[in-house]
Amino acid sequence: MDVNNPGVYRMVLVIGFVLGLIGTMNTYRRASFTAQGTIVSSKSICLNGHQARCSSTYVLVKDGGVFETFVAEPAEYSLPKRLPVGTRVDKKKWRLTYSINGVEGGWYSAASSAGLIAFGVFMMIYAASKSAAWRTDGKGGRL
Repeated sequence: MDVNNPGVYRMVLVIGFVLGLIGTMNTYRRASFTAQGTIVSSKSICLNGHQARCSSTYVLVKDGGVFETFVAEPAEYSLPKRLPVGTRVDKKKWRLTYSINGVEGGWYSAASSAGLIAFGVFMMIYAASKSAAWRTDGKGGRL
């Protein structure tokens, strides 16, 4: 890799932007939903027998007796998969964590998204600073 080539820094800038965007989208998806109530029905389906590619459909009954259906998709870390019937779920909108039977959880996924955003921003700042330094000779003139 030729570090004197400005194309390298452009590539690092684009990769940093994409990583930051992925982290931001994951954080938004995780924070933008609400799931509160007790699970009265739980059904998990795995794709082609792969245990890592399972989705779980939950029917929750809220405190007022209103039913709500929530699907935890395979690549989504909003709620754990395969929660049993009778489990109390409390996930408030715009919070990155949730509570299962009164126990706080979900910090790992929130931290990983924040780390991805921070790493993407770091890559963009690094690429921009190196690209700007490459363009000048330190005296304000072009190389």
